[in-house]
Amino acid sequence: IDGVEGTDFDVEDDLGYGDEEGTIGASLYLGNAHQLGVNFLQLDMSANNQLDRNLRYEDLLFRVNTEVESSLEATVIRGFYRMNLGGETLRGGILLGGQYLDFSGEVSSVDVGHASADIKVGMPIAGGYLRIDPVEFLSLRGSVNGLSFEFDDVEATYWDAEGAVLL
Repeated sequence: IDGVEGTDFDVEDDLGYGDEEGTIGASLYLGNAHQLGVNFLQLDMSANNQLDRNLRYEDLLFRVNTEVESSLEATVIRGFYRMNLGGETLRGGILLGGQYLDFSGEVSSVDVGHASADIKVGMPIAGGYLRIDPVEFLSLRGSVNGLSFEFDDVEATYWDAEGAVLL
């Protein structure tokens, strides 16, 4: 928040997230050259960590070496239009749409207390993808969607990247 120390933090480095987490998701695509699509993703995860720097979350200050527990929950619903270009061997396209994000996070410590935040926001998205089928039995696919946004006192950069090799 406005350059105040501890209000900018990384959930992986500062809160201890980093292990793989299972998530629930679904996708639906309609069309071929011009596609309409919708994606749904839900995650619920928690972590414990000892802080190596001060962290300010909502109105509480968690100091260096404090043991903290945290949880993150998110629901993401994305609707988009995707234009596909190319042929059978090489295909790519651009994606434009919007997404709704319902995000809540909590940080607590026995010594400091409990703080929580909840954000519900809609935002535009833009991205692209590429699919290469060099031989009949092999397909390489990749996509990137992202944006940066600022809502109330929260500034975030969101990237969704996916890569796949299909045999």
